Amino acid sequence: MENPFLYSIPHRLSYKYVLDYLNLNPEDKFLDIGCGMGQLLKLVSKHTSKTTGLDNDPDALNFARQTTNANIILGTADQLPFPDNSFNKITNILVLEHLEDDKKAISEIKRVAKNNATVIIEIPCTNGKLTHTKMHNLMHDSGTEKHFREGYTLTEIKTLLQNKGFEIKDYQYTCVYFTELFIQFTKYVYSKKNKSYESQSDILNATEGSTLFKIYKLFFPLILAACKLEDKLFSNILKGHELIVKAKIKK
Repeated sequence: MENPFLYSIPHRLSYKYVLDYLNLNPEDKFLDIGCGMGQLLKLVSKHTSKTTGLDNDPDALNFARQTTNANIILGTADQLPFPDNSFNKITNILVLEHLEDDKKAISEIKRVAKNNATVIIEIPCTNGKLTHTKMHNLMHDSGTEKHFREGYTLTEIKTLLQNKGFEIKDYQYTCVYFTELFIQFTKYVYSKKNKSYESQSDILNATEGSTLFKIYKLFFPLILAACKLEDKLFSNILKGHELIVKAKIKK
C-alpha cells in the first residue's frame, strides 16, 4: 500500500530538517509521538531498527503496522505508555496544537526521554502571512485532527519547553508563502468532496482510486521543486507557517 502522505508538500519539506536535527545512528531508541500512518517512521527505520510510533487513531495505526517494521502503540501524547528514560531521540510533529493540555504533553516527553535526549518539536507558527485566513484552519474542527490552538510563536514554544527544563539548540521555519497557499488550496478542494477530516486515515480513503489524486501525483515533482526552491531562498529570512525546534533535556 502506498502512503498518500508521501505526496504531502509540508511533510517533504519539514522531514529534511527533522532528520538532520535527529542525526540518527543504529543504536538510537526512537519515538515518534503522533506517528499517524507511519511516514516518518519509515524514513527513520533506514537509520535505526529501534523505532516506536504512538498515535490515538486506530485506523492510521493499522496502516502503519502494515507498512513499517516499527513498534506501533495506541495511546495519547499526554499519557505516554512507556517507562521513564526510555528513548534518546523523540519527535512530536504537528501534535501540540491538537492537545488541550500541551504542558502535560511536554512533561510526558521529558519523563520518557533519557538524559541528554534529542527532542524535535514541530508546530504551526502563528507568524506566517496566511496564518489567520479562513482556509488555514479549514477541516480542523473535529476528531483527532481538531485544533485547540492555531499554533505558537517562537517565543511561546521556547517558553513552553524551557519551563519544563529543555534547552533550545536550534530552530527552523518552513512552508513560507507559496507552500502554505498551496496547502490551503488543497484543503479547499478536499472540503468540496469530503464533509470532514477526522483523522489521517480519511486521506487514504479520499485518495484511493481518485482520478484527481492521480493527476496531482503527475504534477507533484514540479510542485515540490517550486516549494523546495521557496524554502531554500526564504525560510531563513521569513517566518514560515511551520516551525521546527531542536531541544535537549538534561536530567
